[in-house]
Amino acid sequence: MKKILTASHLMTILFIGVVSGIFSLNFIPENIKEELFGSLSTSSLDQDGDGMRDSFEEEYTNPVSPTALKPYDDEDGDGFYNLYECRNGTNPTAWNYDLDGDGMPDDFELKYSSSATALNATEDIDYDLVPNLQEYYFGSDPTSGNDSEAEDECDIL
Repeated sequence: MKKILTASHLMTILFIGVVSGIFSLNFIPENIKEELFGSLSTSSLDQDGDGMRDSFEEEYTNPVSPTALKPYDDEDGDGFYNLYECRNGTNPTAWNYDLDGDGMPDDFELKYSSSATALNATEDIDYDLVPNLQEYYFGSDPTSGNDSEAEDECDIL
């Protein structure tokens, strides 16, 4: 029996590839993206229908424009598309932006939690005796207690 790869299968592969960062949607023309994904607009406050509020686009463009940012571009090269940054309340034009001012960049907090402000710098969510802020400085995972590099740095001689 032959197995057929359907459009649904291709969309799933495309979605997983983009979300996991394996490849970018930047190579796909805008009209094809719209045909594949439909209109992203959910509000009349989005003139260009790209899924990003006009106020968000105006805040991060110079000259100010409610239609200048493209949803699948990554203005600051931090690995997060503008649409993702809009939905998570982060700055699409500043690398390592720190929305809550706790010393841990938003991209680090988003990688290990549900939002850019979810981690507390002084907490130790994996109970390895290394606070989240130190985990960030050491480049270790604040959700895994198996961070020997971070623990070694904290050892008292």
